[in-house]
Amino acid sequence: MDIDKLNKQFNLTQKQWEKFFEWEKSLPKKYYGADNNGITIYFPQSSIGHIVFAKREQDEEIDLTDWDNF
Repeated sequence: MDIDKLNKQFNLTQKQWEKFFEWEKSLPKKYYGADNNGITIYFPQSSIGHIVFAKREQDEEIDLTDWDNF
């Protein structure tokens, strides 16, 4: 995967992308059509740092926040 291309949309570290791809591979296979496997990356507002989550369904969520950079 071309991380530089992805970072034009999301500014994540190499460590965060590796964690995301490992999590994505562990998810059960489901068909979501053109919706990129149903995954949404979102950034809750915070005044103290860059918080990042990825979510597919109710119980399929991962915290991608790089807590070492807080």
